[in-house]
Amino acid sequence: MTGICWDFSERKLAEDALRQSEERYRTLFSSLIEGFCIIEVLFDENDRPIDYRFLETNSAFETQTGLLNVQGKRMRELAPEHEAHWFELYGKVALTGEPARFVNEAKALNRWYDVSAYRVDGADSCKVAILFNDITNAKLAEKVLTESNEELENRVRERTGELASTIENLNVEIVKRELAEESVIRLNSLYKVVSETSQAIVRTMDRETIFNEFCRIAVDDGKFKLAWVGLVDEESGVLSIVAAKGETGYLDDIKITANVELTGIGPTGISVREGTYYICNDFLGSPVTRPWHERGRAHGIRASASIALKQEGQVIGALTLYADKKDFFDQQQTELLQQMGADVSFALDNIVRETRRKEAERALRDETIERLWATEALREKEQMLIQQSRQAAMGEMIGNIAHQWRQPLNTLGLTVQQLSLYYDLGEFTKEFLDNSVDKSMGLIQHMSQTIDDFRNYFRPDKEKVEFKVQEAIASTLILIEDSFKSQLIGIELVAKGDPVIHGFRNEFAQVVLNILNNARDVLMEREIKDPKVTITIGSENDRAVVIIADNAGGIPEEIMGKIFDPYFTTKGPQAGTGVGLFMSKTIIDKNLGGSLTAQNIAAGAEFRIEV
Repeated sequence: MTGICWDFSERKLAEDALRQSEERYRTLFSSLIEGFCIIEVLFDENDRPIDYRFLETNSAFETQTGLLNVQGKRMRELAPEHEAHWFELYGKVALTGEPARFVNEAKALNRWYDVSAYRVDGADSCKVAILFNDITNAKLAEKVLTESNEELENRVRERTGELASTIENLNVEIVKRELAEESVIRLNSLYKVVSETSQAIVRTMDRETIFNEFCRIAVDDGKFKLAWVGLVDEESGVLSIVAAKGETGYLDDIKITANVELTGIGPTGISVREGTYYICNDFLGSPVTRPWHERGRAHGIRASASIALKQEGQVIGALTLYADKKDFFDQQQTELLQQMGADVSFALDNIVRETRRKEAERALRDETIERLWATEALREKEQMLIQQSRQAAMGEMIGNIAHQWRQPLNTLGLTVQQLSLYYDLGEFTKEFLDNSVDKSMGLIQHMSQTIDDFRNYFRPDKEKVEFKVQEAIASTLILIEDSFKSQLIGIELVAKGDPVIHGFRNEFAQVVLNILNNARDVLMEREIKDPKVTITIGSENDRAVVIIADNAGGIPEEIMGKIFDPYFTTKGPQAGTGVGLFMSKTIIDKNLGGSLTAQNIAAGAEFRIEV
């Protein structure tokens, strides 16, 4: 009797030990959640990594590390004793773009982490994405399992005979342990799917690539029977398959909808319609999956999970996974699936925002190009009008040339006649001949220079240059001084300075010439006694100022507001085109960035140019 009691006591102790071991085993693996952060690696002047700054973290990061509100902070601020080799490792990832994976023992926290580091945002980026998993439980579990196994082995060696009757119970416990281990393996597999999917999201900004990578990872790494992604049509509610991997024959000719009908009562339809997730751990026995029992049995499907996909808050489809074992998805796996769905939805939102940003940039670029073309076309039109204005003034210019040449030609004619006269009088000498030739050549050179002056005036400007205002006006006066002298019109130039303008010199000269020609015509038309034009050059507020005033009595008030309008003229169709003052204002206001205004003064009209 005593022996039997002792046997039951020993058996009870063994059962308690196994139960306690099992409870510790389940507790250690009760929470496997991935931490995530993005850091910016900081380098010194010799490109050596010396620190890193946290840019983004998730809640798992704070939970697993105990570091709160670290965004924008450097690691040396948070942990001055932080070992330098971590800076070098993350710096190498940022510089080379080669990912790194390692196990980190955080002695200060008494924790172990499985860490993966990847460079993000391109070849020149110093940003590194760090994905880590707290594997402390696994490490401790290994230790506990090792100690437990050693204890059991010792006790088995010591009491082999006494524990023979408990072999059947131990086998039951072994089965339970195998089930627990299988659960952990499943959890680790799903964790790997979530982890690899998160890395794929970090690496790409293409929706199709993310969907295909999710399906590939789920089947290849997570060992799921089938994974697929469906997007719902807004009008019909039918899901179209955009990515799939694994037992894709299950999906042949399948129809799944989010609407409340026979094909919309399944896990995927429910998750899309309700905007959440749906777990079916008995695929072949659940009434929810009745329409697909035959398909599922043919393809070895025993459990499924569907997670709604959202884009900007709206459900657009679902991720669906199929497993080959019943009761495959537990609470922890369901939480991981929810997190994965949220991560993918967040990535879709980023893709939409990035697409809109690129479209906005493209539209802005196109609009800028159109404006540049319009500006260039406007410039060409302005140049055409300027040239037309110059050509319209050619008649007056030819008259100016005639005035410039009349006196030299008369003098040249008299010089030639003197040659014959002096020869007949016998006073023709070598000295007289040389003087006559020099005088004639001087007159010819003067006339040739006149041609060059007028030719340069009619040459269009190609680019802006620095030019002195006084010099530009002086060269313009040379073109018209004889025509003004022939009409007994005086020109007075008052220089209070010699400002410099950056712009089109010939266009500026044309404006001055247009205003002077208009003043001459008005003075002649009104037969003003002692006609006179005064040109004043100076500077005000770092701007060149030119004032051209006449004593012709001023501009009539009824036409003062029209003088700068295109094709407005008071000279009649035979004498004027009406583009002179219009083009003058266009040149000064638009091409030179200044202003041209007109007003009446006591004696006449005054035109003011500011550049």
